[in-house]
Amino acid sequence: LYSLDPDNKQLAKKIAKYSKEFGNKSIDYLFYLRLDQPIVHELPSTPSPKIKMALYANREQTPQELQAISFQPSGTATVTDEKLGEVLRVPSYIDKQIVFNPLTGGVDLQNAKGHIEFSAKRPFTISLVHPERTLLIKNAQAENIFSADLSDKELQGELIVVPTSGGFMLVNNVNAEDLIPALLASRVQSITHPAALEAFAVVLRSALLQAAEEQKDRPYFITDNDTDFKFKGINLIFKTLLDASKESAKIRLTQAQAGSYDNCGVLTADQIQNTADKPGYIFSPANVSKYLLSNPPADLYSRPQDPTQWSGIKWMYVYDGKEIQNRIAYKQNIGKLRAIMPTSLTPNGRILSIRFEGSKGSYEAKTPQEAAFILSAGTMRSNLFDIVPLYKGKNIKSVLVRGYDTGFGYGLCLQGADGLAKKGMDYKGIIKYYFPNARILNTTTGTIN
Repeated sequence: LYSLDPDNKQLAKKIAKYSKEFGNKSIDYLFYLRLDQPIVHELPSTPSPKIKMALYANREQTPQELQAISFQPSGTATVTDEKLGEVLRVPSYIDKQIVFNPLTGGVDLQNAKGHIEFSAKRPFTISLVHPERTLLIKNAQAENIFSADLSDKELQGELIVVPTSGGFMLVNNVNAEDLIPALLASRVQSITHPAALEAFAVVLRSALLQAAEEQKDRPYFITDNDTDFKFKGINLIFKTLLDASKESAKIRLTQAQAGSYDNCGVLTADQIQNTADKPGYIFSPANVSKYLLSNPPADLYSRPQDPTQWSGIKWMYVYDGKEIQNRIAYKQNIGKLRAIMPTSLTPNGRILSIRFEGSKGSYEAKTPQEAAFILSAGTMRSNLFDIVPLYKGKNIKSVLVRGYDTGFGYGLCLQGADGLAKKGMDYKGIIKYYFPNARILNTTTGTIN
């Protein structure tokens, strides 16, 4: 909870208490992936547009200032200063440390014994001599250990180290095609059909290249914690994902919102129907509760075979009123929480903004993301839900939230794509189904349909 809501003072006190009881290494309480050596070692690299991805970003997509990391290449690596050129060579499987030096305000590159081999106050690049080799980033340290997922990551491409006023930032400069299998790996745990994986790879590729075009003047295009791009390292990939990425390179979406989300209900936000078995009432704000309380159709494309997994489509939470009140207080003190009212909805009932009324005033969360954080500290699955406040006297004691599907409902539904694939549809058909108005570029012929 503290990692989702780091300003929560009550949780901070509990962390301090547990630190005294169990020792001062709070980082040991967290579920971080730790790797001693590179797992992949070697992976073919496909020349393609470069993607600059900032590593170790927080919930607001801000890359964290790191204090130290270790790195280990699976092949010979070079360290290059932007003005001095190559300054150091690192042999295979040799650990090096990069440490922020507060005395100089720069960054020191050290060997395993702590001896400084290179120092810099300007960006420098760690590159692999052979591009099919990999680079393992280990033991990332930040001032706030809850600010981002500080797990070890294995990378392809270059690592750019950017000194900052209080530490340094990491940017992975990598071929788009080399990144796609790892992005697939972090999102498709329950997606198994090759056609569904290939369709998702098309969406990721299209979104990556669009981000590269739109953000080309920025020091990085995406972060490893973007909503659409969760990157946990190429160490998670396997052959099925490599095959899906290679096969899907034949087409690319243009002029489309190339988003994705995990589970879909009866109707997506862009009016794509995931069932032929329509209920007898229209999908509208007035009828949202009927959808939330009724059984999903038997022929729903995203229907899970395992009945215990229905919570991916229909879900329910109870949130504590005081915690909601405390999160509002970060923005404005409205006193005791007394009412919660959606103020803006999409035509089919998705919540875009919410007003919170209190004993001392009111506050409006004007985006779905802010509304989700205030209500749930970031655990809300989608913006299609209704709210049932439970009172103690005049004040809200807790809030029951009943919801449907995941994400914002735009783009590719992953479970729906898997369902269509099981019915025999290929990845191009799945793309056309979820993006019926998109222009599709044939990357082999250059033609657009």
